[in-house]
Amino acid sequence: MTIPFRLQLTCILFSLVTLLFVSQQISWLSFLHLSTDNTPFYGALFLLSGIGIVLILKKSAPQHASFTRSVLRFFFPGILLFSFGYAISSNFHFLVPLGIGLYVIVAFGYLVFSLVQKGSLGQVTTKMPVFENAVFRKKHGNFSLASVFFATLLFFSFGLFHLAQFAAVDEPLWMDGRITRFWKNLAERDFEKTDVSDKPGITLAIASGPGLFFVTPKDYRDTRFIFNAKDASLDIQDLYFAFRLPLLIVITLFLPLFYFFLVPLLGSTGALFGYFTIALSPVLIGMSKIVNPDSLLWLFAPLSFLTYLVFLEKKTLRTLVFSGIFLGLALLTKYVANFLIVFFFGYIFLRYITQKNNLPFREYFKQSFLTFLVWLGIGLATLYLLLPALWLKPGQLFTSTILSQAFEKVAPLFLVMVSLILLDQYWLRSRLMTGLMDTATRFKREIMQSILGVFGILVLFVVGNSMFGMPVINFMEILASPKSIYQLSDRVVIFLTNFYPLFLGVPSVVLLGAFIALFPRQKSDILSRLILAIVTFILLYSFASAINQVVLINRYQIILYPLIGILSGIGLMTATEFLVSRFSFVRALPHPYSIALGFLLFISVTILAHTPFPLSFSSSLLPRAYTTDIKDMGSGSYEAAEYLNNLPDAKNLAIWTDKRGVCKFFIGTCTDGFDFASLPEGGLDYVVISAGRESRTDRMMRNPYLLNDVGLVRYDTYYEQFQPLWELLINGREAQFVRIFPFDTIDSPIP
Repeated sequence: MTIPFRLQLTCILFSLVTLLFVSQQISWLSFLHLSTDNTPFYGALFLLSGIGIVLILKKSAPQHASFTRSVLRFFFPGILLFSFGYAISSNFHFLVPLGIGLYVIVAFGYLVFSLVQKGSLGQVTTKMPVFENAVFRKKHGNFSLASVFFATLLFFSFGLFHLAQFAAVDEPLWMDGRITRFWKNLAERDFEKTDVSDKPGITLAIASGPGLFFVTPKDYRDTRFIFNAKDASLDIQDLYFAFRLPLLIVITLFLPLFYFFLVPLLGSTGALFGYFTIALSPVLIGMSKIVNPDSLLWLFAPLSFLTYLVFLEKKTLRTLVFSGIFLGLALLTKYVANFLIVFFFGYIFLRYITQKNNLPFREYFKQSFLTFLVWLGIGLATLYLLLPALWLKPGQLFTSTILSQAFEKVAPLFLVMVSLILLDQYWLRSRLMTGLMDTATRFKREIMQSILGVFGILVLFVVGNSMFGMPVINFMEILASPKSIYQLSDRVVIFLTNFYPLFLGVPSVVLLGAFIALFPRQKSDILSRLILAIVTFILLYSFASAINQVVLINRYQIILYPLIGILSGIGLMTATEFLVSRFSFVRALPHPYSIALGFLLFISVTILAHTPFPLSFSSSLLPRAYTTDIKDMGSGSYEAAEYLNNLPDAKNLAIWTDKRGVCKFFIGTCTDGFDFASLPEGGLDYVVISAGRESRTDRMMRNPYLLNDVGLVRYDTYYEQFQPLWELLINGREAQFVRIFPFDTIDSPIP
């Protein structure tokens, strides 16, 4: 296509001005230094950009691919010059590196569009009829939409209950430190410092940020990160509510997406079963109350997982885009989301083995790998756009993914495997991998049954071992020290223990549904692949943590709870279909599926109504002497403080506690040190202890430096006392308690 002379001239002028502008920052181009003021350059660049776009618009309409192609060509020489200049000197306005990044993203988008048009990603459709009102209502129906709305409302209501009446571990790091710093640095355009945490927790800072309009965190603390709100005019609950409510609202708004993306795979009825188990999950509701990256990770990572599978089945471009965006949001939340990258690369091969293929493996791998790269590219683009620190240092994209701490032990092996597979694909024309895949395909049935069988055996073992007093593995003892237990236990024990909080941290009806889903009963190919993908993901996630020698408490594996909910939804739908097909009296009922959904709703709401501490929920299958939430996030702190605050002369009382959250609400003097030097001058009145901090206190008491302290107070002996002044059993479980003792109940000082 002939390029008009005026457009060529404008492009040349734009490139020339760019060269002169860039040379201002490069000493060895001093002969091109025309001015010390950069304002004329900015003006000329914006003017020429506008002229160029107007000239391009005369050639093609903005919605056409030719328009984007012409714009990319026009700016290409200038972008090269800007990139060259920024590589040598970073002394440019932030718009320069941001402009380079935006250009790369637009070029990537154009490349993706070209790949779709050429069929390189398979038969991908860009049509979106589902968003038309008539099609939307027909696909979902008023009953389904009303059910989704009602379940979402219940989620928000239970999340709102006692929203400010607890103090959670690690929240002060975000409320007073990281969230404030993120918005302060953003407002001051100090973009390099917006990377406020190694999590990185950017989505959390954005979601909870509106709280800064209503409270000033520094007004609520005595010292750095110590929130006590001693000022009588302030209430610490106002601080908690201000930050937690916006977060809960954001989660609630995103939550219905689970239903809408489940519909293409399960249909409207199956999607409702799955959505109810997610929206009414006690652990997920409890997690959503806490200002912590995990509160959003359980949302974005499973949504990325789910929408990627929808794309593979339905080949709609929008679902791939959504999946990539959710991947980026998950990476912005916590770098453990990198596991999705490893999984979906490996899933290329598992999917080939377990589905009917009309393509040879080489062609299949090419399409699948290009899809994987597009998905990853969209995720990285989202990460880049929402983390301003990357605008100035785009190289940190690597430290956010392949070089992140979560990827540290896996990255070398992963890169070697990818390299070998690509060498085989393009050098050996996929001879090696084709042979391996064809061989594995012959054993497709055995592979699928083995994966599902292992999962089923794990369910039976974990539940059985727990119900009969943990004779084989004491799960609670292992979980008491999740990051240091590797010194005493091997990886097999860690792997098995990982499933204890997952299987017994959901209602028994949910676990039953997940177990039923493992058994084939005329399931469609789509349903079978979905079940296999979920089970494989859960197994590999737990296996990866065992390799890293970290035991997964419920918070560490929070992204698995929505997946076990989806699996349960499939099983409950299957069970309902079985009852309808086998029993005439069930079939005769009006709307049997609606009745089943209503029964699930009733059970879920009843459980939530009797679970005051939802994050500490444990299944009814687990004996009352045990709990799944050994390392709790602060359950019972508010209740203990309220009891103490109602004692006579509470303001003049002094307490020691192993549960720092008690100090947030207690109106007297509170300490959590381990020697007399940290005690108030008048001594102590009460000691507050909890089951979740017993192992930490015991470990501190065994510290040789403390043992040599003549003023050591043996707080660990209080855990051996069984007649407290006050006791709270979390969700009625003896294994998770908060107790208050008078300080003089035992001889505390040990010389």
